[in-house]
Amino acid sequence: MWPSRLRHTMATQLLNANADLVSIQEILGHTKIKTTQHYSKLSNLKVQKDYFQAMEIVLAKTTIRQLE
Repeated sequence: MWPSRLRHTMATQLLNANADLVSIQEILGHTKIKTTQHYSKLSNLKVQKDYFQAMEIVLAKTTIRQLE
């Protein structure tokens, strides 16, 4: 059970540090991306960060359109 938990923690930490899922797949030695997805869980901080980054882009585009 411990090796599995370690792999899960490593995959999650890499994903939260913006590592690409395919890179994580290679690091863990998985042949299927679904296996890597099983080990990789997003933290709320990553989701929150991605949301705010996306909203900045949306707001910037909206502001530019309003100025035109």
